[in-house]
Amino acid sequence: MKALGEEQLSVKVMMERICLKDRENFLDYSLNPSMNEGYVRMLYPDSPRHPRQKYLLTVKGLALYNSICQMPQGQVTDMLMLMLGHKGV
Repeated sequence: MKALGEEQLSVKVMMERICLKDRENFLDYSLNPSMNEGYVRMLYPDSPRHPRQKYLLTVKGLALYNSICQMPQGQVTDMLMLMLGHKGV
């Protein structure tokens, strides 16, 4: 989500921003779940393979993004660790 922020980005650019190389893994574990949960949407939803397809945050995604940006870094790290199922937080 942080890769998107308030911009409209392609899959390639999002992956570059978070230093990922495996497109299938990114789609399966990050982008598609974010879209299914209503945090991210396609710029061209009727044309998923549109040559200029980009992705942007929904109102719900922007609200979460803004609340994360206002948190102290330690709280963000703790929240991410909890979301990933790590113990000791």
